[in-house]
Amino acid sequence: QDWRLNNKAQLVNDFNNRHDSSHAGHLGNVVTINGQILPQLAFEANTRVRLRLINASTARIYVFNLPEPLKAWVVAKDGQPIQPETYKTTPLGPGMRMDIVFDMPESGRFDVEDTGFSNYVAFQLRSLPSNRSKRPYAPEAIQTNPIPSANIFNADVLDMKLQGGAMSGMSMMARNNIWHLNIDNTAKSADGLATVTLEQNKSYILNIKNDTAFFHPMHFHGHTFKVITKSNSSLANPYYTDTLLIAPREELGLAFTTNNVGDWLFHCHTLGHQHNGMKLLFRV
Repeated sequence: QDWRLNNKAQLVNDFNNRHDSSHAGHLGNVVTINGQILPQLAFEANTRVRLRLINASTARIYVFNLPEPLKAWVVAKDGQPIQPETYKTTPLGPGMRMDIVFDMPESGRFDVEDTGFSNYVAFQLRSLPSNRSKRPYAPEAIQTNPIPSANIFNADVLDMKLQGGAMSGMSMMARNNIWHLNIDNTAKSADGLATVTLEQNKSYILNIKNDTAFFHPMHFHGHTFKVITKSNSSLANPYYTDTLLIAPREELGLAFTTNNVGDWLFHCHTLGHQHNGMKLLFRV
């Protein structure tokens, strides 16, 4: 998590300033891991470690670069097990989670760098002496969660555009909002929030196009969806998640089944963006 502090180590109370809200969001100048600055995690040599990374920041996107001796695999994304894949420097947006597994090297101390918005050492891994032997095999896949599968051949299609923000026609936005989710068939809820009504136990495909100059981690409450397309092409390995980091000008398609009745917020997890218009309700 990151924090914006002044020279007296006090929180700076400027969360919703217009410049930050119309750009990448409220970025801090101090980063902590589990409440500590530059913590050191120590494990015995050859220990197999499962490390869960959780981005609890309101805007900062982390890209953790593991040092060369660490052979790591991703085994879960956003709480959903996946077939283990070799870890790459995958961006972790606000609200996103990632489980990685690695074997602690025989000896040494290793810096894990964040190369997202800046380059700095986020935390350190230290190897402790042990008599453990090295494991030559990759981790097995974790048992998957029961998720209702969407029927993409009998699904209604919804098209959504992410709009607004600096460098992207912010002046076009209505109601003085900085950001906007543009989707057909919207009505207004009692509190004025844009609302899209969906049928229960029906399959939908939501095509999202990011027409803005910034990344947006889009989060869907109450449902888990499968990411199935990127730039109108099918993904070789579609995956389940509840938070989708969509890059500037990128187009992604996701499929889900409305198995959960209620009013469910769909919003950007960059909270300055959400607060200033990038949100709506899906009413099942």
